[in-house]
Amino acid sequence: MAIKSSIEKVSEQLVAKSIASVTGAGQDNWFDVRAQILANANALRPIVKRPRYNMAPPPLPLLTVVVFGTGNRPSAELVYTIPNRPGQYVFMNGGDTVSADEALQKLLCMTMVLLNSVHGAEFSRQIGEKWVGIDGYGGYWTTAP
Repeated sequence: MAIKSSIEKVSEQLVAKSIASVTGAGQDNWFDVRAQILANANALRPIVKRPRYNMAPPPLPLLTVVVFGTGNRPSAELVYTIPNRPGQYVFMNGGDTVSADEALQKLLCMTMVLLNSVHGAEFSRQIGEKWVGIDGYGGYWTTAP
C-alpha cells in the first residue's frame, strides 16, 4: 500500500506540474488542449494497442475527447470508434477532477507522460538523417545534404 500511495502522490505532483506548464497562469489561452490530446492519442494508439504479429493492422480508429460528470466530479476520456463496427470504446480516462478544464488538462498530461515514456523506443528516424539545430529553438532531422 505504501508503494502505491507513493506512486500516486508522485503522479499527482507530475500532473500538477505539467498542467501548470501547459496552462501558463496569466497567459493568453492559445493552446488547443483537445487538439493536442487527439494528436498525442493518434501517436500512441498504434503503440499501446498493437495487433498481434500475425494479424493485419486494425482499421484506423476515429478518436474523440469527451468530458462528462456531474457536480464537482468531471472526467475526460478519449473514446474511439472503429469504422464498420458498432459501439464506442474507451482508450484513456483521466480520472475525476474538480472542473472540466482540469479534466482536459489531466488527460493531456497523461498522454504527454505516455509519449515521453515510449518516445526513444518507438519513434525513429530514417537511415542517413542528420540533425540540424536552430539556435535557441530546437531543430529538425533531414536527409538533405
